[in-house]
Amino acid sequence: MQYIGYLHPSLSELDYYSSSVKAAIVGLSTASFFAVYLLSAVLAQWSWTYRNLRAKEKIFWNLTVMRGAFGIFGTLAGIWITWFDDELYKDVVFGTNATSHFILLVSVGFFVIECLVLTYSDVKYNSFNYMLHLHHWLALSGYLSCIVLNSAHYFACVALMLEITTPFSCICWTLLKCGFARTKLWKLNQLVLVHLFHCRTLIEAFIFIQSWRNWSTIWSSMPWSNFLILHVGLVISFLYLTPYWTYKKTTQLVNPVDWNFEDSDRTRVMNGHVCKGE
Repeated sequence: MQYIGYLHPSLSELDYYSSSVKAAIVGLSTASFFAVYLLSAVLAQWSWTYRNLRAKEKIFWNLTVMRGAFGIFGTLAGIWITWFDDELYKDVVFGTNATSHFILLVSVGFFVIECLVLTYSDVKYNSFNYMLHLHHWLALSGYLSCIVLNSAHYFACVALMLEITTPFSCICWTLLKCGFARTKLWKLNQLVLVHLFHCRTLIEAFIFIQSWRNWSTIWSSMPWSNFLILHVGLVISFLYLTPYWTYKKTTQLVNPVDWNFEDSDRTRVMNGHVCKGE
């Protein structure tokens, strides 16, 4: 039985090469993450902070909760494939198993709803966060390519370890909005977050090394769409996204500003060291 069978035995028996099975799991994943988004919107109504946010910030709040849930899933999945799975690395190009299929299909479901909600928000409120769009649309195209071509599952699963920063980044933003940016809890979370962004660089370096070790196989047999998305995405993340986010989170430690909504009245109040409580 595949490792995924520990969640439910039937999951290891599915035909993951069937288009209908792939579509069903992606659809269920999309619906599940959207349910998390809606549940956040309902439960957050009890929060004074949430009720006083602008409409676009409320969408971002609910996206933050949804991202946090996926961040935990992605981190655990990436760690499992990297440290405990002994099959995928035998063939980094075409090696697959039920566990890797399930992980990637769930990931595609998340990125579908993430990209749709993010695009809706930016169109509705006439804004555009190009870094988030670059990151998530590139991820969606990459993971879609992996499940369509049944290729590069090893690298796609290992790359999910990059989500290690996501839960702590979500906690950072939520605490910031709640007016807790001057608390020890927020500073501790921020220190952990900065450290984990440095760890992201090590994870990306590890993926580069694994690519180099298997370069002859990758060059000769990996489909070009997988090859380009993997290496272009990795270069962008390693040289631009991760260093930029590491810098921003480090400066945010000493200057707690929400750069997504720097014109927010609440942000200006926090910068003035005056916060309304819950």
